[in-house]
Parts: sequence; structure tokens; C-alpha cells
Amino acid sequence: MRFVLFLVLGVFLWAGTVSVKYPQQPSTVTASQGPTCSGSSDGEQLLAYLKMGTIISIHDDGRVLTISLPPQWKRATTSMQQETYETIVCYAQSQHRSFQLLLSQEM
Repeated sequence: MRFVLFLVLGVFLWAGTVSVKYPQQPSTVTASQGPTCSGSSDGEQLLAYLKMGTIISIHDDGRVLTISLPPQWKRATTSMQQETYETIVCYAQSQHRSFQLLLSQEM
């Protein structure tokens, strides 16, 4: 008799949890202020940074994009650091790579 009672109670509770309906929450989508990537021009911009000395080296092993930054990186303006970082992020995303930044030490 107890088994039947637990079975009926279990089915009743299970049915109650299935039939509970929650009110719909309005979803709002906000645009993030992440970088807007422009595709191939990001690679060209990375090469330009390499020529300018903003980036020391670029190494892509097929999985991880490694960017070496000069010791002067700490003294660069915030806007220059941000612009360089966004370019690296966009390029890594377009190549489907994770990336790492290496900061060279002053001797």
C-alpha cells in the first residue's frame, strides 16, 4: 500500500513540475562595444605594426597566434595599446586562433 501511495504522490509531483509555466521574460539585445573586424585588412595592419616596431614578432603555429611586444609597450599611449590589441583580436578571430601576447623585458 505504501508503494502505491508513493507512486501516486511521485506521479502527482512530477506532473505538477511539468505543468508549471513561467511568464516569458522580455529579452533585450544590446550591442556590445567590441571591435568591429574588417577581415584581411587586420593582417595588413599587423604587418604595419611589425614594420613600425609596435610589434616585435608574429608567430602562428596553426593553433596559437603569438605576438611579441617591445619593452616600450608599457609606455605607449592607451589608445595605441587599445588599437593594437583590437587588431590582434580581430585577426585571431578571423584565423580561428587563440592568441597570446608576450611582453619583452628590458635588459
